[in-house]
Amino acid sequence: ASFDQLKNLMSKRVFRDEKDGKSFSPHRLMDGATRSNLGVEFLSMAVADIDDGISLDELRPAISQYTWIATSSFSHTNDHPKFRLVFPLTRDVYTAEWKVFVAGFHSLLGNHVDPSTKDPARFYFLPSCPEEFKDDVFYEVNEGEWMDPESCLTAGMLLTGEAAPKIEDTFENEFGASQAEHPPSYLEYVE
Repeated sequence: ASFDQLKNLMSKRVFRDEKDGKSFSPHRLMDGATRSNLGVEFLSMAVADIDDGISLDELRPAISQYTWIATSSFSHTNDHPKFRLVFPLTRDVYTAEWKVFVAGFHSLLGNHVDPSTKDPARFYFLPSCPEEFKDDVFYEVNEGEWMDPESCLTAGMLLTGEAAPKIEDTFENEFGASQAEHPPSYLEYVE
């Protein structure tokens, strides 16, 4: 699946009373692995759940140069914004790099990210909400550059004092694209 396919999936919303339903995950599991942090090989997208009440407009200056999808979360209201951001990455981020990457990524977003979304094996429900919140929902796509993981890795190394493993500059991702190209993204779609 591709980032364009995810844009299409996230543009649709289901109205329901309970958070449930179809989901996606931006990771690829190792052959034969089950869904656990130890079983994740890499991630093709960075996902952030913002639930602390900051608005997308308040975060926009920090992320306006990137391509992203934003969609309101299940319990979002205009009085207390809650939303998900999904950024495609110019290269896959391997789990050995993930902890350092996440530190830099969360810092870019002003540390407004729900800390439970740091796990590489996490999956995310596609947009839904109770019917009573239908007037508050939003979906937006920002077109910019795809996020280069190196900027978050560099920031993460400064924040954590840890070094991420070096990935070859000429490395090709799962889809045969170099990090200078836009890989189609790995997306696991769960019914």
